[in-house]
Amino acid sequence: MIYSSVNCSYFELAFRVPCSDGFRNGFLAMACVPAELIPYTFFVYLCIVDKLNKIIEGYPVELKMLLVCCGSERWKVEDLLPSRTLHPKGSYAHETIDWERFYQWMRRHRVAPAVYRYIKKNPAVLPEEVVTKVKKDQERITRRTLLLTSELIRIGKLLDENNIPWFTMKGPVLARHLYGDVAGRDYRDLDIFVKQEDLVQAFDILKKSGYTSLLKLSLRNLVKIYHHIELFNSVIKTKVELHWKLFANEYLFQFSKNETCSYFLNETNKIPTIDKLSQSTFIIIHNAQHQWNELQWLIDSREILNDNEVNNTISELLISKKLSVINNLVNDLTALLFNKVTNEIHAKSYMVADCLKAIVSQKATISSKIKKTRYLFNISGSKNYKINVFKLRLKFLFLNPKKRIH
Repeated sequence: MIYSSVNCSYFELAFRVPCSDGFRNGFLAMACVPAELIPYTFFVYLCIVDKLNKIIEGYPVELKMLLVCCGSERWKVEDLLPSRTLHPKGSYAHETIDWERFYQWMRRHRVAPAVYRYIKKNPAVLPEEVVTKVKKDQERITRRTLLLTSELIRIGKLLDENNIPWFTMKGPVLARHLYGDVAGRDYRDLDIFVKQEDLVQAFDILKKSGYTSLLKLSLRNLVKIYHHIELFNSVIKTKVELHWKLFANEYLFQFSKNETCSYFLNETNKIPTIDKLSQSTFIIIHNAQHQWNELQWLIDSREILNDNEVNNTISELLISKKLSVINNLVNDLTALLFNKVTNEIHAKSYMVADCLKAIVSQKATISSKIKKTRYLFNISGSKNYKINVFKLRLKFLFLNPKKRIH
């Protein structure tokens, strides 16, 4: 784990921790902070960390239980179920937990596969009716992901036949890469990337194979403000996102589309994707844009960070691309939510707080949208990126690409 270096000024210390391998070394590194201010600064920092921990401890007990099922060590089952009673069939339940709310939180955060894996290891923790619902959800996810996998192979063959270079990320590739199974995570569409000069031809191929656009905007206008177009097949009920850029803001992150490699989805089918490091970095940046407001994205990010093969390299790459804020955020959030209570943070506290609140939010408000714009503005240190944030916001206002047909 590598954290970006920061200037240890008194003002900045109130909002972030200096670069360190541990809290003590980081705090003692404040050589530029006047000695008489160190006790006060230390107090301010502890108050900030305490505020973040209070946000998490204020989560509903159902969400805390869900986090435990997703691998969090912050709470223990016996703490959340203090007077649990053994049911005849071996399931534990507690009267203070609304298990229907637990189930709805699970659906909201799209973590049924993670809960299913937890149930297989701990079959006696959740009530039988919840276990039954989770198993049914996992069966539904398995059917859908197998359909999407076969559809990805079919579309890939059509693009290959028309000599259109392409690759895929997320979806079946990410699920198999992180969890060893195409049904290891809950995804609902396919992400296919082509060069912008091949976009019209690829779009026509998908239309001929049964897909229609979900947006009213013309392809010409869509290219101006967005990075993909959503297509839906009403017959087999599958959705494809056809990308020509990684992100709407092209200054956020780029890599060479020529550096693709083959990935075996099964014994007989291989598809083009990008190397492990580039894909892992893309996933973390993508999740950061959404403030990790779905636990599924945070679980994915944690799995990537636990991969020693790419962990430090990703950190170095993010820092080199002026994305040290994202690097610090992902490490802070995974530590705060999945480890035992921590007293160490490295990102700006308001950004960490915004992400923690996004996890528990149910719908967007005007206030949250304003905060989201501020958040997006600050995730990159690139001046071109920041300028483009405002340009894209203005274009969104006038062209409104979210006007859906369906």
